[in-house]
Parts: sequence; C-alpha cells; structure tokens
Amino acid sequence: MSGPARPSAGGATLGGVDDEEGADELEVALTSGPPSELASLLDRVVRGMGAPGTDAVELVFNRWSDVVGGVLASRTRPVSLEQATLVLAADDPAVVSHVRWLEQDLLARLEELLGPGRVTAVEVRVARPGRRRTTT
Repeated sequence: MSGPARPSAGGATLGGVDDEEGADELEVALTSGPPSELASLLDRVVRGMGAPGTDAVELVFNRWSDVVGGVLASRTRPVSLEQATLVLAADDPAVVSHVRWLEQDLLARLEELLGPGRVTAVEVRVARPGRRRTTT
C-alpha cells in the first residue's frame, strides 16, 4: 500500500479551501500541531459545511438534556444542524406537536446558549422506528 488516498483537486471546496490545500492543512494539524490547531481546522470544516461551528454542534448534540431538560430530551434527539436549522427526531406525533408549540422558547434558549443567529429554525419529525433484527 502506498498510504492513504488523497482527495483530488478538482475545484471542489471544503470549508472554502480546495481539497488538496485542506488535506495538506489537516495532515499538518494531525501530525505536528497542538490540539488547538486541529480544533480550529475542524471548526472551519464544520462551518464550511453550513453548520454553526463545533462549539454549537457539541452543545446541541452532546448536551441535549442541558439544552431542553431531561423530560423533553428523553423523547427527542437532535439529528442535524445545518444552515442554522436544527432538525429533531421525536418518538411520537404528540411530541412533535409539543415541540412545534415550544419552538420559540427553544429558539430563545438556543440563542441564549449559542449566541444570536446560530440556530434560527427548528424542524421536528417523528423518528422512524428501528428495524428489529431477527436471528435464525
């Protein structure tokens, strides 16, 4: 094997940086830079993908119960955060209605925690039930 494949520089961008330049920066950050350089690079990549930044993603996804409280967190989960829209999955249609009714309060709480404009809309959907595995 000749090592990991490198992305081609076909004009595609990742976080505003072409693929080859981004791959070079990532390689340097992973091999020589302190963790803060890697965190900064990851933040650029996440923001370039349309998300509000790694700090917002970490807060929303890893600390969901801190954001909405234990009861609502037990019935909902964040699915994606892109272009300032938070998409949630709920376990029941009644919970979907409840979250929609609370949307302005939820947006106010997210603004309080993340700052203005980081999350400006919430979409909530009923989660698809997981498929049961069958053993034979």
